[in-house]
Amino acid sequence: MKFPVPLFVLVFFAACGLCSAAPATNRPNVIVIYTDDQGYGDCSALNPQSKFQTPNIDRIAREGMVFTDGHSPDTVCTPSRYGLLTGRYAWRTELKKGVYGAEGPCLIDGGRLTIANLLKAVGYDTAMVGKWHLRMDFPGTNPSDRDWLQPTREMPLDRGFDHFYGIPASMNYGVLAWFKGRLAPVPPTLFTSKKANQIAIDDYRITPPYQNSPEGLKGQILEVAPDFDDVVAIKRFTDQSIAWLDERLQTENGNKPFLLYLPLTSPHKPVIPDSPFRGQGKAGAYGEFMIETDHHVGRILDWLDDNGLAENTLVFFSSDNGPETTWKKRIKRHGHYSSGGFRGGKRDIYEGGHRVPFLVRWPAVVAPGSHCALPVCQTDFFATLVEILGVRIAADAGEDSHSFLPALQGKPQAESALVHHASNGEFAIRKGKWKLVMGKSFESRELYDLSVDPTESKTVAAEHPNVVQQLTNSLLEIVRRGRSTNGPDVANDTGWWPSLYFAKPGAESDPGFFRAADPLKFDADIAAYKRADQASPPAPGQVLFVGSSSIRLWDTKAAFPNIRSLNRGFGGAIFDELLLYADQIVFPYKPSTIVLYCGENDIHQGWNPASTEDQLKIFLKRLKKACPGTPVIFVSAKYSLSRAALYQGIHELNQRVANLAAQTPELTFVDAATPLLGADRQPRAELFLGDRLHLNSEGYAIWQGLVSEALESVAAPVGR
Repeated sequence: MKFPVPLFVLVFFAACGLCSAAPATNRPNVIVIYTDDQGYGDCSALNPQSKFQTPNIDRIAREGMVFTDGHSPDTVCTPSRYGLLTGRYAWRTELKKGVYGAEGPCLIDGGRLTIANLLKAVGYDTAMVGKWHLRMDFPGTNPSDRDWLQPTREMPLDRGFDHFYGIPASMNYGVLAWFKGRLAPVPPTLFTSKKANQIAIDDYRITPPYQNSPEGLKGQILEVAPDFDDVVAIKRFTDQSIAWLDERLQTENGNKPFLLYLPLTSPHKPVIPDSPFRGQGKAGAYGEFMIETDHHVGRILDWLDDNGLAENTLVFFSSDNGPETTWKKRIKRHGHYSSGGFRGGKRDIYEGGHRVPFLVRWPAVVAPGSHCALPVCQTDFFATLVEILGVRIAADAGEDSHSFLPALQGKPQAESALVHHASNGEFAIRKGKWKLVMGKSFESRELYDLSVDPTESKTVAAEHPNVVQQLTNSLLEIVRRGRSTNGPDVANDTGWWPSLYFAKPGAESDPGFFRAADPLKFDADIAAYKRADQASPPAPGQVLFVGSSSIRLWDTKAAFPNIRSLNRGFGGAIFDELLLYADQIVFPYKPSTIVLYCGENDIHQGWNPASTEDQLKIFLKRLKKACPGTPVIFVSAKYSLSRAALYQGIHELNQRVANLAAQTPELTFVDAATPLLGADRQPRAELFLGDRLHLNSEGYAIWQGLVSEALESVAAPVGR
């Protein structure tokens, strides 16, 4: 259960040594500088071969601690920002892959503790200046009914910040205006779309002139304010940050500690360095943009020096993920490695996607020029602040946050497992020198020993099966418990989803519970199918029935003599197992047609029809590669008398698959639900057995006719 909004922190000043019940005057100021798409190699202190220099960022490294194995919580914007601010992995929320746009309910639940309301609760002034990208609730629902005199909700002021100046999201999303608090002084009443960027690689511009209406615009249409221009963003954010810092010094709050969260928009696209920085460095416009970014970082450091506040101000510098895919062309054109030599970049599960600059300067505590080689994550910043403040929080806050304060103090640091997460929803787990990339199936898992292979060039999964299984079990436990820290189990925000192929959903009464996808059971099922194949070898051109046993497919031989039925291991839940078994017991048959029958258990409580649709798309993509041209018939789940609670889920999934079939030539959708309904739109009792779940002979005849018609429509040999 989450906190009521006013009770964000249970502030018990515990005996935590240095930090215990520290008076407010001894608590450090906190500045978080969060760049956007900056790779590990885009900091010259971390990349001696860098084609541009970053002297101010290097200063943080030189005067503080470099975490050489520091990671963002995800490989794209929205989930990384969620993780930094809450100390919790964003994949535990409804956001399972990708990013959000600008508009909608904030991803951070209103009752969840953030670093902002944590610090605010113990007397800090809190400000955010820059890019939010966790969604905001704007007045109105579309450009035609906006009233920009009304306040914006679900935004930084509602998640612990006293002051906000910035933009809602990346410049390629939704609404672009300079918001000050809940309002945009110059509202986004005009329209634009991306314009050509003449100086950067594969890039765009958001710059005037703009239009009074969206007519004639191509691509994504953006609402934009007349005074918005991409080229001034990072200077404006730095100006506004310094203005806030100056203003508070002149008030009665000047002696209070403060938090400044400064998420810059650089070097994310549009890469558009201001004119004073053109021609600097040897990495084109990107290098110039990083040099400009570094300049503004220096302005913040200079302000601390000029006001005598550097000694007791903790400056945390990092990036939300690795570099945009243009990093590949920068290598060819300029010889600059934005990923620092690591594999991959933004969106990727490999190190280049999430190993980022991770620097902390705090002269009062951190020894200059120090290093830490232990793996850490930005989610850990939350627990570090908790320990610095000497406070205690409730169990359902900071669930994935481990304090790295001991490392900052030069003390032994406990090592914790990290969970990495890619933009496509795939997982990896890091524990010590080992990193296990989970992929999409058991057989696609990759294991790397980063102590000898930091570039992840060769998987050693086959040589270390015990390590693979141990890490799989560790990841499962972290997912299942709702936390990676010590403490009581807490709930994830959703039940099972497709990326968790290594887990099985729990019972209907406990959809938040997960159990291991038992490798022994998997092996036994595969062996059983192979024995059946030896006894009755597959015939060429068979129709392959895959799915629920509730239709009693073993009794269909009379109607469909040329079929092969796969039910063992599916447990009444086809999409729980389909991708897991596909490579070994589906694709090898090279069937003429595949019939997927969806049972009611595929729609049970805690399942998401959208996730089931995603799994079907993945299966079709893999089928197209393994068995090109093979048609697929999807037979919908039926409405049964005993499971009325599932009707809505069945209806939604049927609609989704029907829409998908309309766009996919290889897919045919068979509605086996509606024909079994009576005039009252309820299942006809006379078509069911006494268990009120399975069809009787009359009901089965209807079902059989629907499937036969579909098979005939795809010219499959049914042998009738």
